[in-house]
Amino acid sequence: MWHPAVERVGDRLPFSDDAVLISRLEPDFLSVDGRSTGPLGDPYVSRSPLVFTRVEQGYRVEGRARIDGRPLDGARRVSSAEIDRGVTIELASRIVLLLHRLPIIHRADADGLGLVGDSVAMRRLRRDIEVAASSEAAVLIHGETGVGKELVARALHRRSERSAAPYLAVNVAAIPPPVAASAFFGHVRGAFSGAEQGRPGYFASAATGTLFLDEIGALPGDMQPMLLRALQSNEIQPVGGQGPIRTDVRIIAATDADLKTTPFSRPLLYRLGQIELEVPPLRHRREDITRLLVWSLRQELGLLGAVDRLDEQKKQQHLWLDASVIGLLCRYSWPGNVRELLSIAHQIALVGRRRAQVRPDHIKALDRISQRLAGAAEDATAVATAAAPSDGSAPHPESAAESPVTGSGSAGQGPASGADELTRAAVADALRHARWSVSSAARSLGIARTTVYRWAKKHGLARTSADVSDADVRAAWHAAEGNLDAMCDILRLSKHSLMPRLNALDLMPVSSDPMVGPD
Repeated sequence: MWHPAVERVGDRLPFSDDAVLISRLEPDFLSVDGRSTGPLGDPYVSRSPLVFTRVEQGYRVEGRARIDGRPLDGARRVSSAEIDRGVTIELASRIVLLLHRLPIIHRADADGLGLVGDSVAMRRLRRDIEVAASSEAAVLIHGETGVGKELVARALHRRSERSAAPYLAVNVAAIPPPVAASAFFGHVRGAFSGAEQGRPGYFASAATGTLFLDEIGALPGDMQPMLLRALQSNEIQPVGGQGPIRTDVRIIAATDADLKTTPFSRPLLYRLGQIELEVPPLRHRREDITRLLVWSLRQELGLLGAVDRLDEQKKQQHLWLDASVIGLLCRYSWPGNVRELLSIAHQIALVGRRRAQVRPDHIKALDRISQRLAGAAEDATAVATAAAPSDGSAPHPESAAESPVTGSGSAGQGPASGADELTRAAVADALRHARWSVSSAARSLGIARTTVYRWAKKHGLARTSADVSDADVRAAWHAAEGNLDAMCDILRLSKHSLMPRLNALDLMPVSSDPMVGPD
């Protein structure tokens, strides 16, 4: 995922044996197309190997490294579930590896179609684009916000037989409903007040080419049957015109919504979706994250006249872009997808062009990501600790949390002793006053956070972000009219956990109080 020589980003090492040793000198990695690129070879990486030994449902890792941002102290077992998700491994603060499952790839895609990445998901998408480009059928592109649906539409147009004809992209959500018919189909002179001359619409402007309709779910209801008729008959009726006009346009539409659960016209949906493409979210193609980052940084640094920052770091002891930054980016879930990554790359280039080294605390967006990951790790630790055996057996080392204490402040008596002195009302009152922050409630009660967490889960007093759906968040935002404190009370969720969800849904909160603290 990261190497001082950035041209090596994306190199792979298949694990074919029960034990694999990785050091400065061995083994040889492979490029995406299967060519040997040699060992890691960085002089600051130890000759002593990092040892991966296959065990039941995972691997045992021994050596000097950071695993998912934490120092590896001796040895650690990495579970099969963690490998499925992807485990980051930082070596000497210079190299970042990602341990996860991938099919063996024997060659790179000959044509990237303008789409960066060699993940299985992107390869599948490129194949689907090639198939769709050979057809004249309408295409509906699905994907979360920020995944690059318009890039897919442009790739489709370039690969089609209409590539030499116009390509017109339209944001349907930005069209005022009163003028939508004129915008799509044009109007003649005098068709309405202010129409001093006729104008062509989108269909006429994209004649013989491709018309891309982004955010098609925002199409006004009265326009939907009109668009359906235009697609079925290949005719349009300009506003104020005397008769239909033949049209020859290929339609590509895109949406980040599930149109089957909205009032959107079913006949139009089926007509637009003659071919459907799914653009994968960035979290489902983690191996592409740093490929995209390098590509974007080259663009941004080039505009700033500092592109040598990337290429010169291999000569330096301290990398320009610290490995801890890459580790954060690889572990992040990317609710804003590629658009969010490009924004962070812009910030890194802007702040880092005059710095010898860029670390997470230098970039506000990276600092926020670091805090979110720390909060998620605390939640995961609390969950694992709450689920630990009650018979005195030791939990997994990675799941160990702080020792709980009793209400009187004495330590070492185990989880039950603190809980015995609590009542449901006391915990509920503490959580309410702490705005549902488990950590703050624990401090006010003078007991361990894990004890409060157990009571909160047992009695349904508070929730984690994973317990709350996007629909719940939207409903709370509307019910509270955007008031952050009221939303926390409705959802029984801390501000620290709620804010990332609001940001991901583009919901602007209103708050009179500062955040109480991390949950």
